[in-house]
Amino acid sequence: MSELIRGPMDEEWFQIIPAQIDRSIFQIHRRDIKQEKIRHLIVDALEMIDRNPRYYGKPFKTLRPARRLGKNSVISLIEQSHWNGDFLASWIEQSVEWAQRIQNGESWETLCNRRDTLNWYRMIMWKDGEVRLIGGSTKNEDYCTPTTITGSDDETMQEKLSNYAIPLVSRY
Repeated sequence: MSELIRGPMDEEWFQIIPAQIDRSIFQIHRRDIKQEKIRHLIVDALEMIDRNPRYYGKPFKTLRPARRLGKNSVISLIEQSHWNGDFLASWIEQSVEWAQRIQNGESWETLCNRRDTLNWYRMIMWKDGEVRLIGGSTKNEDYCTPTTITGSDDETMQEKLSNYAIPLVSRY
């Protein structure tokens, strides 16, 4: 029986080493639409590393911090990311984290097609400079989605942000 692959956990730093990621994994087209969407996002993030290797090419860590009590706002979650690490993770750090998880042996299906096992949605900075909620929340059973769901711009975003979100913190 194979050992269970452990991905990021709430309140623990997760190590990402971009130079050790086998990029050939992400050159293969995925038949599943959700997996293919994430494959493209990972490829785009890896291209960003190539464009700015002095910054993005360094090893880094991500953290899902403890949820602060009370209602959260975008500003309070960004501030929390500064208190816990360096900054709010962007789509690049999030995508490279997914690449590292796949590199570590986590399956595409676990990331893209199965219910997220973490407690909270993760707020990140998206390509357009706006924040987005990523993944699902086991605390919000009505809307728990796969880890790699990248769209949270629907009418329930404010409720999710206030009650079920934490920042995804990144530290280089």
